[in-house]
Amino acid sequence: MREVTLHPGELVFKFSPIKLRTVLGSCVSITVWHPKLKIGGMCHYVLSQPKDNKLSHLDDFRYGSVALEELIRLMKANAKPKEYKIGIFGGSNMFPTKSALTVGQQNVDYAFQWVKKNGLQLNYENTLGEQSRTLIMNIENGDISLKCSSKIENV
Repeated sequence: MREVTLHPGELVFKFSPIKLRTVLGSCVSITVWHPKLKIGGMCHYVLSQPKDNKLSHLDDFRYGSVALEELIRLMKANAKPKEYKIGIFGGSNMFPTKSALTVGQQNVDYAFQWVKKNGLQLNYENTLGEQSRTLIMNIENGDISLKCSSKIENV
């Protein structure tokens, strides 16, 4: 089976038997899969929203606000969004600070708001912490494989 690696700022939505892979730190990936139609996808966003509202950001999937709008559009084009299985992954605090609201936390919060706003059912979640994650999703059967690294210590 073919495997595609998603890099930050990418989104893939497919009908074919394919595996999607990505590696996450503070970024977030949303997975969507339709069990009857055997279609699904994944996005990998870096920041929840751009700091400005420039038109140049309209197709920039580095931002959750853009990537998730495209993802819901693709979902709706094929089935009712409530029929998909949804997962949220990532949002680690890779560079621990005393700040209450890290980039990872902001990314995760945005993902949960999107799920709630669209009336979706969250089926999988592995978020926050201080570790990286390798995420693999099989579009053919919806299986999700997740490998979390141990916390990286400064020496």
